[in-house]
Amino acid sequence: MEQTRTYDRLPTPRGTKMQREEGPKACRKSLGPGAEGSSRQQIAGDSRTEPTKRRLQRYVDAVVRWARRKSPWILHYNSGGCNGCDIEILATLTPRYDVERLGILKEGSPRHADILLCTGPVTLQSRDRLRRIYEQMPEPKWVVSVGTCSCSGGVFKGAINVVGSVDQVVPVDMYIPGCPCRPEAIIDGLAQLLRSIE
Repeated sequence: MEQTRTYDRLPTPRGTKMQREEGPKACRKSLGPGAEGSSRQQIAGDSRTEPTKRRLQRYVDAVVRWARRKSPWILHYNSGGCNGCDIEILATLTPRYDVERLGILKEGSPRHADILLCTGPVTLQSRDRLRRIYEQMPEPKWVVSVGTCSCSGGVFKGAINVVGSVDQVVPVDMYIPGCPCRPEAIIDGLAQLLRSIE
């Protein structure tokens, strides 16, 4: 039959008389003076854990790069133009071209998007909005300029209310020229961008 303590009715610890009387202090005495501090230093400075941490970090980075490459979310922004390239971008999302097979998904919020697709020349009215959208996107982010107007200003270059191409406002990572550019060209440009993400 086990003995219980009177105040909480829990069983008393078993063991030798010395362990019951002194508890953890007896264990420290048996190790010798300063043993507790030296064992903590050995554990804290253990060099075997550092390579494991680096290996784990490399593995996590590889998984993040893989996920970023396999599931990019795009945000479309028309900075002013004839909407010809916008129709072609919408065509890439249809089942005929099925850009979702590459993992690309159209997103409506800049806070969730990875890639910004810009069409049309940048006008004075849309310049600040484009910059604000770019700043709201989380890092890492990429900008794709779709269409001749977006790449160089096109037929609108030199107009009173036109700033010019998209790269005069935000940095551009991929140019896809064409007036309007075909859905195949957009898919090829996005595939090349995804390959460069590695």
